[in-house]
Amino acid sequence: VGTFAAAATIFAPASASAVAWAQQLPEVRTRMDAMRRRNPRIPGGGDADRDADEQANRKIDFGKFSHSLLEVIRQADVLAKRKRQPGLSTESLLLSMLTIPQTAALRQAAFPGDAATRARAILERQLLAGEEGSYRLASRSGAPLRFTPMAERALLEAEDEMRRFGQDELEPAHLLLGMLQDPRGEACLLITDLKADLETVRRSVLGTLPSALAKVRLAAAESVDNVGHQASPPLSFSQRVARDAVACLLEDADVAPTPSSSSTSSPKKASNKSSSSASAKGSSSTMSISSRLLYSHQLVTKGLVERSAESKLLLLAALSGEHVFFLGPPGTAKSLLARRLASVCCGSFFERLLTRFTVPEEVFGPLSLKALEQDELRRKIEGFLPSADVAFLDEVFKANSSILNALLSILNEGVFDNGGSRIDVPLWCVVAASNELPESEELDALYDRFLLRRAVPRVSDAAVPDFLRAALRSEAEVEVAESSVSPDSAPLSASDSEALCAKAAQHVTFPEQLLLIVAELRTFLRDEAEPPVLVSDRRIAKAVRLLRVAACAVGGDEVMGLDLLLLQHVFWDKDPSQAALVRDWLFDRLVGGPAGGPPAGGGGGPRA
Repeated sequence: VGTFAAAATIFAPASASAVAWAQQLPEVRTRMDAMRRRNPRIPGGGDADRDADEQANRKIDFGKFSHSLLEVIRQADVLAKRKRQPGLSTESLLLSMLTIPQTAALRQAAFPGDAATRARAILERQLLAGEEGSYRLASRSGAPLRFTPMAERALLEAEDEMRRFGQDELEPAHLLLGMLQDPRGEACLLITDLKADLETVRRSVLGTLPSALAKVRLAAAESVDNVGHQASPPLSFSQRVARDAVACLLEDADVAPTPSSSSTSSPKKASNKSSSSASAKGSSSTMSISSRLLYSHQLVTKGLVERSAESKLLLLAALSGEHVFFLGPPGTAKSLLARRLASVCCGSFFERLLTRFTVPEEVFGPLSLKALEQDELRRKIEGFLPSADVAFLDEVFKANSSILNALLSILNEGVFDNGGSRIDVPLWCVVAASNELPESEELDALYDRFLLRRAVPRVSDAAVPDFLRAALRSEAEVEVAESSVSPDSAPLSASDSEALCAKAAQHVTFPEQLLLIVAELRTFLRDEAEPPVLVSDRRIAKAVRLLRVAACAVGGDEVMGLDLLLLQHVFWDKDPSQAALVRDWLFDRLVGGPAGGPPAGGGGGPRA
């Protein structure tokens, strides 16, 4: 607000009318650009030559990519492979944004009505015609991910947009705004072909961002438009900009978090959401697995803030028949996530806090007195871990050896020795939690059974207001996710897991080049990482099967390079920060330079 008010004070004469001010806007923009170039403290300011050098040396920070943007890039990579392009172009990125469900709100805002359909048709014709003819070379199956120079420039512009709005994650909306910065770029040309107004599209995209600064920028732009249409406005330009911006900020404080932030919707929309949920539940049997996963994710994260990634890992572990370990302090919704998973599959749930004094009877069930009369040591397992579908074991590493030994066979083989017989357990997924990592080597075997691992922090300071709004909502609304699924309409089940794993084994291929990258990663973690990360044979074998299931769950027929990013939640053991090391190594290894050029980072080698 201060920036816009100061600009109006500097450049608008006190006696100038609104119309005269509107006529001076081109000169105002020129003088403000000159001031920005002279002032390095203004975003984008400073010496122009120095900025050009910095821009040339910048590298894309893939660690800030949101899940939605990663899905955009994944789908764009699919399109690029299909068109036999060795690099991801702006056309494939745009077509991906116009296709995937994660960008539906952005698509509706930027391309309303049938504009999205027409835009897809234009882009598909361009890709089919091969306007970037030099890209149509050999097949890219399993090749490292690379961007064309124009696409890389758009991603860097998107990072600038993200920082300008004070946000921490790069979203598809930032990427589209970055593309719109280039008047000769594909996005601007596409909007021109659709006979749409470029500024209107830009403002529509701004409106999809939850940032308060984006709302201020949008209000300022609308105030500039209104100046030329009012002969004698009651307020000055700076006063109206400040009024509209403050109104936006106040409105933003009252608006409930968006679904993309894994928070609940406002009470006004609760009835609409419940009716849509009912229709979704009624048709869950006919929904695709990806649609049911999306619906399940909404159920698991309802009323929660900053737990989207944990929910996705939990659902992936369940679909793969694996188990997940959450490391974090008390009160971070670890047990609630496990309970929500049980409600999604309408299965039985077992929960227990383990200590060194916990006895096996508390976990596996008491001994049967009738069996004892027949000289048999058999347990009554109903209502205990061997009969559960989903289980939550808190402070799992504090259990004694008699419990840990029995857990090993349950977690790995899915069997439980009950007296003289070995029985199969229906256990679908075990969620283990702890405030600390295991220190004894005796616990390494148990720790290795949890394929997916995630450090769960407390809610960040920036998200505390959203968290408090969710906490103040009625208990019935927040906990509706736990009771909104009936057994006949459960979106996911153990049979879905078996079917998906079988389908992945038959129809999803794992390119040889990506298998070699996984092997190189294991060697790097063992020989070069400090401290070394030792990945067992069992873990790396299960990891590649997990990647295959993940690709199949989103409808893919081949594991892609971006799928390997899941390994950051698999290949760390003694320190959660090792996940960032895995992620950075994979980005350097997978993401090359411009199409046709050498891979980034000295031939794509790992970064120390």
